[in-house]
Amino acid sequence: MVRIIKEMNLINTEVGNTFEPKLAYKRIKTKSVNRNQKMLIKKYAHWRELQAQKYDIPRNWVVSDKNLIRASKERFDDLLKNRKNKDQMLEQFKSYLKLKNFSQKGL
Repeated sequence: MVRIIKEMNLINTEVGNTFEPKLAYKRIKTKSVNRNQKMLIKKYAHWRELQAQKYDIPRNWVVSDKNLIRASKERFDDLLKNRKNKDQMLEQFKSYLKLKNFSQKGL
């Protein structure tokens, strides 16, 4: 029985159920962002991945890719306007942005 459990854990790890938070930015598809915005997206994606793993929920339930990109472009007002975003952890994301002092524009 122990052997079966060990094999199942190995299979789950190989499939990629766990993900390194520092590499989370690689999953985000961006088109027109500059170097500074890419750096911000990398930091935001890292935070989002940690939150998703902490609460065991999908990344987009924390903050969508689109909203990470908006935040990197300092379009903070757009984050809370869309009612589809009500299930996301946008208030926590906004607090994170203030705490890290990435940008004060629009907050």
